[in-house]
Amino acid sequence: MLRSAFLAFIALLAAACVQQPRKVSAPPDVSGRWDFSVDIGNQTARGEMWLFKRGGEMGSEFTGTLTPAGTNTLPVRALEVAGRQVAMTVDSAEGPVVFEGTLAEDANFMVGTVIYHQGQRFPLTARKRI
Repeated sequence: MLRSAFLAFIALLAAACVQQPRKVSAPPDVSGRWDFSVDIGNQTARGEMWLFKRGGEMGSEFTGTLTPAGTNTLPVRALEVAGRQVAMTVDSAEGPVVFEGTLAEDANFMVGTVIYHQGQRFPLTARKRI
């Protein structure tokens, strides 16, 4: 009797020590149409982006297009969301343009720095159309 009570206690103790699996939350979904603006000093360049999820439901990678007002549409080669950090590379005729920024808590606004091919850095903001 004592032995079976001891074994039951060990079983309960072992069950209590087993960690519950952590839920892996999906990264924010930035898919959709965005309006952006880049402050390039004496003027503001504006345009729109269309972003699409690449891969599965839990994916953090996106692709799409970026169209500055009055110019050609450019492909978004890569866009990755890690937590609230956003890293995007856009292909242009002069070479890759990189954006590094932060996504707002509601995933409808991002702010950061766009880095052009010559190393020039300008602030960029983007707002998702709802």
